Amino acid sequence: MKNFKIFVAVVFLSLGSCRENAVKHPSPEDLRWLQGSWITDDSSSIETWALDGGELKGNSYSNREGKITEQLSIRSKDGQLVYEATVSGHNDGKTISFVLQSLKADSLHFSNPEHDFPTDIVYVKNPDNSLSCRVFSSSNKGMTLHMKKLAE
Repeated sequence: MKNFKIFVAVVFLSLGSCRENAVKHPSPEDLRWLQGSWITDDSSSIETWALDGGELKGNSYSNREGKITEQLSIRSKDGQLVYEATVSGHNDGKTISFVLQSLKADSLHFSNPEHDFPTDIVYVKNPDNSLSCRVFSSSNKGMTLHMKKLAE
């Protein structure tokens, strides 16, 4: 009987901790690994992220064009993480939002099935501390940018 009581206590404690993890809402602070400046393998662009007041703010700078081409942010909105992008010369200057679909220790996936391209944005921190950013459509067509972190 004593073993049964211990078993029941362990089960209840386990269920309680699972519930606690399930209701935790991710925040931009969970994405600290994304901070810094990242240059693409072909040196065509630099993506920079910084935590600012509970929000990750970023931009993409085109070395070819010599200017910032995207304003980016990841922030909490209505209990969800949202990736927002304003791309110079696209979408009539409107910001496009993508909602977090999955978050792991080394990756995150945002999606907006209503947007023409991309519908999905996936960042992966690779084992060598490089970064991959895959942007693709609902038909799975797209591209992957491979980036390495610039020295701070």
